[in-house]
Amino acid sequence: MEIEIRAKIDNIKNIEQSVIKLGAKLLKQKKQIDKYFGEISAAAESSAERFCRSVKLITNFYKLWDSK
Repeated sequence: MEIEIRAKIDNIKNIEQSVIKLGAKLLKQKKQIDKYFGEISAAAESSAERFCRSVKLITNFYKLWDSK
């Protein structure tokens, strides 16, 4: 009986360790995903800013062209 209880306790400890390891892996993957999407977001913002500047330059060019 005592051996069975110890075996069950060992199994529970092994399961706990496995869950902790899995949690650490998931956290690492989440950080990588957050970093990846952060980079995408920054690139999108940068592209949007460049696009707005281009539109503004083109608009100013046409205003100057019309004024001549």
